[in-house]
Amino acid sequence: MSLLLALALLAAPEDLLSRLAEEDSNTIIDACREAAASEEPALTAPLIRLLKHENPAVRKAAIEALQLRKPAEEKKKAAQALAQRIAPLAEKEEGKEELIAVANALHDLAQPVALK
Repeated sequence: MSLLLALALLAAPEDLLSRLAEEDSNTIIDACREAAASEEPALTAPLIRLLKHENPAVRKAAIEALQLRKPAEEKKKAAQALAQRIAPLAEKEEGKEELIAVANALHDLAQPVALK
């Protein structure tokens, strides 16, 4: 069992939800990493909100967590939210790295093997 999975199993969804709403970017990033290993549907909406966070590292952590959503309905929500980020990111020169991360996440979410 990976360390992230073990942490996700130990952390109650309420704990992760509260840490995803913290002000400290490092706390949020750590919570995103734990959320990535969790199949808890309640984590998807807070991760989607973090796509508009002011800190690019937080946004990237949220993208990576959304990329790993497992339940089919949560994959759909994640893909829709990530797709909405394409146009705003494409308009900014500094958004290119994030745009690539979004494209990679959408690719992984669209794989038939990932939808099972």
